[in-house]
Amino acid sequence: MPFLVTFVIENRNSLPMIKLVAFDLGGVFFDWNPRYLFCKLFQDSEEMEFFLKEVCHHEWNLQTDRGVSFKVALQEAKTRFPKYSEEIDAYFDRWIEMIRGCDGEMVRLLEEVVSKGHRTAALSNWSAETFPFVFNRYAFFENFEEIIVSGFEKVVKPEPEIYKLLIDRSGLKPSEILFLDDVHKNVEGAQKLGIDAFVFLNPQQCRMEFVKRGLLD
Repeated sequence: MPFLVTFVIENRNSLPMIKLVAFDLGGVFFDWNPRYLFCKLFQDSEEMEFFLKEVCHHEWNLQTDRGVSFKVALQEAKTRFPKYSEEIDAYFDRWIEMIRGCDGEMVRLLEEVVSKGHRTAALSNWSAETFPFVFNRYAFFENFEEIIVSGFEKVVKPEPEIYKLLIDRSGLKPSEILFLDDVHKNVEGAQKLGIDAFVFLNPQQCRMEFVKRGLLD
């Protein structure tokens, strides 16, 4: 029995100590979905889905997350589909209507992590032009010591360069960082660099992951 106790203690001490928790933003704190806006602009749901699949689609939006200006992106889309010019302009002009609030439970969980003395950061794919729309509205951003937004950095998850920015700016080893994201490939991108990471599902599961790593009781 004494041998068993000693083994358990040594095992615990050998676990990497997490010194910083890095949070994704969209899908973790924010409920973002273009359909919240475009269901107001299209009477036909099939036409709306066509618009979001062929006109202002995921890859088109991702270029703005990478730093391409909306002026350029909107003009490119209108050149392809001039009949949707008004709807395309609305993608930026009414962008905030794609956000359906902020998850208060996740905000409280973030504040609890901070209250325990842990360092925190945000790492998000987000346009530099639309990020201020939320940054200036929500006070919880004050809890992050570092906020890395792809649109400002000109690089997106899951490209390794954006995780290297997090590692370099934190001054930590990858194994000392915990990252959570609701997109599998973004989590895998972090893990490839040695960062501890998990796929975010909901606040309850997130809390369990923090407890498992000794960040919360």
